[in-house]
Amino acid sequence: MAREQTRSSTTATAPLKHCSKMDWATLTTLPSRYSTEALHRDERQQRLNDVATPGYSDNYGGIRVSATGRRFYIDSARIWMLLDARRYPRRSNGDLREVGTALTLLKT
Repeated sequence: MAREQTRSSTTATAPLKHCSKMDWATLTTLPSRYSTEALHRDERQQRLNDVATPGYSDNYGGIRVSATGRRFYIDSARIWMLLDARRYPRRSNGDLREVGTALTLLKT
Protein backbone atom coordinates (compact mmCIF):
# COMPACT_ATOMS: atom_id res chain seq x y z
CA MET A 1 0.00 0.00 0.00
CA ALA A 2 1.31 3.45 -0.89
CA ARG A 3 2.24 5.66 2.01
CA GLU A 4 0.38 8.98 1.96
CA GLN A 5 2.62 11.96 1.56
CA THR A 6 2.29 14.48 4.37
CA ARG A 7 1.12 17.74 2.90
CA SER A 8 0.38 20.92 4.75
CA SER A 9 -1.53 23.93 3.56
CA THR A 10 1.61 26.00 3.23
CA THR A 11 -0.31 29.13 2.41
CA ALA A 12 -3.87 30.04 3.27
CA THR A 13 -6.27 32.94 3.02
CA ALA A 14 -7.93 34.94 5.77
CA PRO A 15 -11.37 33.34 5.10
CA LEU A 16 -9.87 29.86 5.49
CA LYS A 17 -8.16 30.95 8.71
CA HIS A 18 -11.49 32.28 9.98
CA CYS A 19 -13.41 29.09 9.11
CA SER A 20 -10.76 26.78 10.52
CA LYS A 21 -10.50 28.70 13.82
CA MET A 22 -6.72 28.13 13.75
CA ASP A 23 -3.88 30.60 14.07
CA TRP A 24 -1.53 30.99 11.08
CA ALA A 25 1.22 28.80 12.55
CA THR A 26 -1.17 25.91 13.20
CA LEU A 27 -3.06 26.25 9.92
CA THR A 28 0.07 26.32 7.77
CA THR A 29 1.84 23.41 9.49
CA LEU A 30 -1.05 21.05 10.19
CA PRO A 31 -0.89 18.00 7.89
CA SER A 32 -3.86 18.74 5.62
CA ARG A 33 -5.40 15.29 6.04
CA TYR A 34 -6.12 16.23 9.67
CA SER A 35 -8.36 19.09 8.54
CA THR A 36 -10.81 16.42 7.31
CA GLU A 37 -12.77 13.89 9.33
CA ALA A 38 -11.47 10.35 8.92
CA LEU A 39 -14.68 9.43 7.10
CA HIS A 40 -13.91 11.97 4.32
CA ARG A 41 -10.13 11.47 3.98
CA ASP A 42 -10.40 9.12 0.98
CA GLU A 43 -12.47 11.72 -0.89
CA ARG A 44 -9.94 14.43 0.04
CA GLN A 45 -7.06 12.26 -1.19
CA GLN A 46 -8.83 11.58 -4.49
CA ARG A 47 -9.34 15.32 -5.02
CA LEU A 48 -5.63 15.90 -4.33
CA ASN A 49 -4.73 13.12 -6.76
CA ASP A 50 -6.90 14.83 -9.40
CA VAL A 51 -4.96 18.07 -8.84
CA ALA A 52 -1.51 16.43 -9.02
CA THR A 53 -1.29 16.03 -12.81
CA PRO A 54 -2.32 19.53 -13.89
CA GLY A 55 -0.80 21.01 -10.71
CA TYR A 56 -3.86 23.09 -9.80
CA SER A 57 -7.65 23.21 -9.80
CA ASP A 58 -10.24 25.97 -9.57
CA ASN A 59 -12.91 23.53 -8.42
CA TYR A 60 -11.50 22.05 -5.20
CA GLY A 61 -13.84 21.45 -2.29
CA GLY A 62 -14.98 19.23 0.51
CA ILE A 63 -16.01 19.07 4.14
CA ARG A 64 -13.41 20.26 6.64
CA VAL A 65 -13.36 20.46 10.42
CA SER A 66 -12.37 23.52 12.42
CA ALA A 67 -10.19 23.47 15.52
CA THR A 68 -13.43 23.65 17.55
CA GLY A 69 -14.90 20.60 15.80
CA ARG A 70 -17.40 22.54 13.67
CA ARG A 71 -17.78 21.24 10.11
CA PHE A 72 -17.57 23.66 7.19
CA TYR A 73 -17.69 23.17 3.45
CA ILE A 74 -15.12 24.46 1.00
CA ASP A 75 -16.61 24.99 -2.46
CA SER A 76 -14.95 26.08 -5.71
CA ALA A 77 -11.61 26.80 -4.08
CA ARG A 78 -8.38 27.23 -6.05
CA ILE A 79 -5.69 24.78 -4.99
CA TRP A 80 -2.24 24.20 -6.39
CA MET A 81 0.69 21.97 -5.57
CA LEU A 82 3.89 23.54 -4.28
CA LEU A 83 7.17 22.07 -5.51
CA ASP A 84 10.63 22.47 -4.05
CA ALA A 85 13.71 21.61 -6.06
CA ARG A 86 16.20 22.90 -3.48
CA ARG A 87 15.22 21.22 -0.22
CA TYR A 88 14.01 17.91 -1.59
CA PRO A 89 15.68 15.66 -4.15
CA ARG A 90 13.83 14.90 -7.36
CA ARG A 91 11.90 11.67 -7.73
CA SER A 92 13.58 8.83 -9.58
CA ASN A 93 11.74 9.87 -12.78
CA GLY A 94 13.14 13.43 -12.51
CA ASP A 95 9.91 15.09 -11.33
CA LEU A 96 10.04 17.66 -8.54
CA ARG A 97 8.66 16.58 -5.18
CA GLU A 98 5.42 18.06 -3.87
CA VAL A 99 5.99 19.75 -0.53
CA GLY A 100 2.57 21.21 0.19
CA THR A 101 -0.51 22.84 -1.17
CA ALA A 102 -1.78 26.37 -1.35
CA LEU A 103 -5.49 27.04 -1.11
CA THR A 104 -7.48 30.15 -1.98
CA LEU A 105 -11.20 30.34 -1.27
CA LEU A 106 -12.95 31.77 -4.31
CA LYS A 107 -16.32 31.98 -2.52
CA THR A 108 -16.92 32.95 1.09
